[in-house]
Amino acid sequence: MKFSTLNAGSADQLYVPLEQMPYATMTLVVRSDASPEPLVNTIRGKIADIDPTLAVSGILSMDRVIARSAAQPRMTAEFVAAFAAFALLLAAIGMYGVMAYSVSTRKQELGIRMSLGANPRDILKLVVSQGMRLALAGLILGLLASLALTRLLGSLLFGVPAVEPLVFGGAALVLLTSALLACYLPARRATRVDPVVVLRLE
Repeated sequence: MKFSTLNAGSADQLYVPLEQMPYATMTLVVRSDASPEPLVNTIRGKIADIDPTLAVSGILSMDRVIARSAAQPRMTAEFVAAFAAFALLLAAIGMYGVMAYSVSTRKQELGIRMSLGANPRDILKLVVSQGMRLALAGLILGLLASLALTRLLGSLLFGVPAVEPLVFGGAALVLLTSALLACYLPARRATRVDPVVVLRLE
């Protein structure tokens, strides 16, 4: 059984009679299908029937015992999750900004391509494919680094795997969607620019 904390490993326990190994205090565990609140007075009454001088304190339901044990890891996990979500948002915004700037600096190149006969669909395909190749390369490197760092988070988790495919897939989907929009929207604007105007600015 787990004796002290939930993230500790299970160990064999031996129960001995109180008279054989007496302690100043002891814990009484009551199993019931009923709600724990109405049982408190009943338990106090039964103990008083055995020995009225016994002090009874710290009556808790098992849910509250587990909640107390998991309070600090849960708070740490919530902070980590909040910072991770914020980092994911910053990464998506940063990727959009970099890709949008990269496409905007290629307006002259795109204008030349359009003046030589490239249609808007070709320009979109070119820009999006080049941008998504970079995004996929960065995503693969990021996933490999994340998998390597999951060992550090393993100590904060219990009952769930450190590598959760749904979480990794959701983060990858957000980043790929951001990269796609970052490539598509500026390229879409660039294809609407008159090549003559772009070349004149050059």
